[in-house]
Amino acid sequence: MMAVRVGAHRGAHDAGAPENSLAAFERAAALGCDFVELDVRRTADGRLAVCHDPEAGGRRLADVSLAEARRLAAGQGGEIPALEDALAVLSGRLMVNIEIKEPGFESEVLTAAESALPKDGYIISSFELSVLQAVAAAAPAVRRGWIVGDRPARWWQRSRIRRALPLLAAAILDPPAFLIPHHTLVDAALAELCRRQGLELIPWTVNDPADMSRLAGLGIWGLVTDRPADALSLLRT
Repeated sequence: MMAVRVGAHRGAHDAGAPENSLAAFERAAALGCDFVELDVRRTADGRLAVCHDPEAGGRRLADVSLAEARRLAAGQGGEIPALEDALAVLSGRLMVNIEIKEPGFESEVLTAAESALPKDGYIISSFELSVLQAVAAAAPAVRRGWIVGDRPARWWQRSRIRRALPLLAAAILDPPAFLIPHHTLVDAALAELCRRQGLELIPWTVNDPADMSRLAGLGIWGLVTDRPADALSLLRT
């Protein structure tokens, strides 16, 4: 069985580099991570920006240029690279999980990924099903991942979600594809249902060593973590 793949959540920012920064992506590669997760939004001038939050310095990215967004982020100690710059750092070194944060610019992300990365060097993920459907229509061969959060929090609702998620994901994504649930939703039953549906599991954001060990024992494809150095040390020994 292949070792669980370790993905650096917004890059390896646990040593002080800003999240989603070129330095964090460089460090993820240097550590020996298997993949990086990064977030993409579009600025007012049509540029693709690597940024998790919809705002920088109190301004919506959708209302400012990439240059202005960078200036605002720098004032708060952050960094907002252009997607093409981030992919240039990662190309040929790590697989990239490109999370599209909102609908409307799927084709631009696909063009950037196809021009910078190997054919099997990336997946496109999103919480938004409309995004995944647009990606499937434009590029059916591109692997997709549906991200699912940890709400509702009541245990019985989570149990119901666990039973339904693999069937929903398989119907929506057309395997082979990825289900990317919050780690609290993942148990042996969910892992088995995913295997039956031809889905790979990538839980997020897994920072506790006990959770890392538990999930690795379920045969997951990989995990996303804010502590990639710790995960590599635990899962590679």
